[in-house]
Amino acid sequence: MREEEWLTSDYPQLMLRHLAVRLPDRKLRLYACECARRVQRYAAWKCALDGIAIAESIADGSPVQLDDLAVRAALGEALVTTSDVEYSALQAALATLHTDAFEAATETIDLVEYVFAEVGYIEPCLREFAELLRCSIGNPFGPAAFDPEWRTATVVQLAQGIYDDRAFDRLPILADALQDAGCDNADVLSHCRDTGPHARGCWVVDLILGKA
Repeated sequence: MREEEWLTSDYPQLMLRHLAVRLPDRKLRLYACECARRVQRYAAWKCALDGIAIAESIADGSPVQLDDLAVRAALGEALVTTSDVEYSALQAALATLHTDAFEAATETIDLVEYVFAEVGYIEPCLREFAELLRCSIGNPFGPAAFDPEWRTATVVQLAQGIYDDRAFDRLPILADALQDAGCDNADVLSHCRDTGPHARGCWVVDLILGKA
């Protein structure tokens, strides 16, 4: 895959497979979780959202708790009495809990693709997930330089709030704060001001917070 293909591709599976060896497990797992979250509108099971939340906690370093096993069991039980679409949506949530982060990401994408194909939303879905992957990774062919001096108290506080609250509507405010701190990197500023989609694992927020 060349740089221009990465920047315009609507095929997240190809993007994942091309760059898998360079992607941290945390990025892969958070990406799988975001994809699974977006398909849960077709299977509004609390256990599915709980499972996704657990996978996100695992990505951020939290150990698996006994309650997490109960969520897995609840997901397995829910799978028995669902339609095909609900089944695949629940499976996508369960896939985010896989030990192997790359397997979690690729299997989640495959299951989500099936769900959206069944409801007639496949092309916008794939485009959205390709954009989410770019939000997470940025441009791997030309990573943006980030000056540590841009991490002012205001910038870090804003970035932490965006991360914790999933408040990606605040990214333009973060761009203004970065600019006030002296940031002149067009890639950083334009990403913050872009309409998205954005998700936890956003490469700019991660740079500011020092996350891998």
